[in-house]
Amino acid sequence: MKFKLSIELTNTAFVDFMNSETARILKDLANHIHGAVDLNVGMEGPLYDWNGNKVGIWIVEENK
Repeated sequence: MKFKLSIELTNTAFVDFMNSETARILKDLANHIHGAVDLNVGMEGPLYDWNGNKVGIWIVEENK
């Protein structure tokens, strides 16, 4: 399995707070994954900035 993560850092939430906003998104994702029973191929989800805009995605997929 492979875990892939992509975050677009070009919107306004990242202009002055790139480090803290990226860390916040990763912490939210870590909490979500920690609460999951098990990571399985095909699991995925969107990532949102503090303004509620979709800025990325994470996915668990088969190795290719």
